Amino acid sequence: MKSCMNLANDVGAQRFTIHIDPPYDFVLAGQEGTYLKDHWDTYKNAIEEGLLALVANAPENLLICVENDRLSKIVIEALDGLLQANRLFLTWDIPKSHTSDGKPISEVENFLTRHLDRVRECHVHDQRPSGHSHDVVGVGKIDFSRSLRILLPRNVFFTIEVRPREIALESLRKLERMCIDLGWQIGDS
Repeated sequence: MKSCMNLANDVGAQRFTIHIDPPYDFVLAGQEGTYLKDHWDTYKNAIEEGLLALVANAPENLLICVENDRLSKIVIEALDGLLQANRLFLTWDIPKSHTSDGKPISEVENFLTRHLDRVRECHVHDQRPSGHSHDVVGVGKIDFSRSLRILLPRNVFFTIEVRPREIALESLRKLERMCIDLGWQIGDS
């Protein structure tokens, strides 16, 4: 990870987004496991220590941002205690804070808005209902203008996570129109 952060720093990146997968909870004889619940503090401390070590080893001008992808209760609890006192920030992946039918996931959105001052990166893409993610903006049911209203006035970098380049450009044009409708202008339109 340190090599990746150094590479990011060498190429001039200002943000470095990571994903934290929730710990695995073992199934016991076909029944829901209690391993995670039984060892909650151990797992939470491991997450916290790992994040603190990552931040300590990060180049000074590189912001470490945790994305809301698979943001579990244990990760939320660990981040709640670390965000205000450390060089640790958040990436708000708009579609990953919504269900596939475009409804906000309240637990995730509440966490992100509670720590809005720590959001430094936003990932933008869409998802067709019962389709794959990272699709062109506007094909799904997400109300992007709702999230843009919250994030545009802040010091947030926006990354369009769509491929190939032509489709990313189509997403950019749609986002530009949404921003103009909200009274903002981006790019060299």
